[in-house]
Amino acid sequence: MSLRLEIDEMKYSKMQNALIENLSMTISKGEIISILGPSGIGKTTILRIMAGLETGYKGIVHYNGTAVLQPSRKIQMMFQDDRLFPWLTVYENIEFAFSHLSKVEKNKKVSDSLNQMELQSKANSWPSELSGGEVTRIALARALAGKPEVLLLDEPFGNLDLKLKDEIRRILLNSVKTSSTTLIMVTHNIDDAITLSDRVFVLKKRPISDFQIVPINMSHPRLMHDIEFRTVASELANDLTN
Repeated sequence: MSLRLEIDEMKYSKMQNALIENLSMTISKGEIISILGPSGIGKTTILRIMAGLETGYKGIVHYNGTAVLQPSRKIQMMFQDDRLFPWLTVYENIEFAFSHLSKVEKNKKVSDSLNQMELQSKANSWPSELSGGEVTRIALARALAGKPEVLLLDEPFGNLDLKLKDEIRRILLNSVKTSSTTLIMVTHNIDDAITLSDRVFVLKKRPISDFQIVPINMSHPRLMHDIEFRTVASELANDLTN
């Protein structure tokens, strides 16, 4: 099973400048991919196209042989902002993702999600009472709630400190590997890309017409101070600027 993105051209700005030209990529089931590039290059737009949230482009996105024309439960996106409901508790925010299930089924699913995200003690808390890392985990729990086949993450680690990043990356990696979920993350952070990814797609400039693919052949866990990690980071930094 694969997610294939093929875009001939997309006009995105008010000035009708091309953002993407002749872009094609294939991503296989269970892969973890990072789309790495500077801010403003169009990474989020690519995710939104994959999610079926953008329609103003020429070309077609295929998922497992079927055109992606609108959002679906199979492809879920976690946005940069958490989008939690401030008037609902943590439990209720996660429960919202299971609104189509019976009460008994919802209770089981929410409990499993809280355990998976290691937030059992926060079930009755309000979003305003949570730390940044806890909010990210709740947003991630909601994105994973429907067991999507593809999870799209838009700068998921934001301004989290290193300890919180490590915590959430560990939980995320375990979640997607257990379920064979395909994970596609956009980021401008080289260390984030290396820590999680099987491959990194490096975007350099607009309009996007080509990219470099860098395989990350390192076992997990990947430690940022290791020589191999720093070597790959240096190579990616060089790729971005040349």
